[in-house]
Amino acid sequence: MGGLCWLINNSGRGVHVDVVKKKKWTLGAKIAAGEVLVEVLRDMQCPWPVSSHQIQGNDMPAIYSVIQWLVKQVRSWCDGAW
Repeated sequence: MGGLCWLINNSGRGVHVDVVKKKKWTLGAKIAAGEVLVEVLRDMQCPWPVSSHQIQGNDMPAIYSVIQWLVKQVRSWCDGAW
């Protein structure tokens, strides 16, 4: 979850999920944070569908393409920022 937040924030888009300060996550907090990430990815028009439980469960086969897409977004944003 932290890596996805980092990628989204560094692609020029902000996401408000506090993954650093929380030491213990309740199940409800994990679900809410995952839903925020899913919503932001949809708003970013991510071509790969992903759900909150896949993010929380670190379902790498499901989120690998999303991560690759986000890395490309970060690289293109960084190229334009310089």
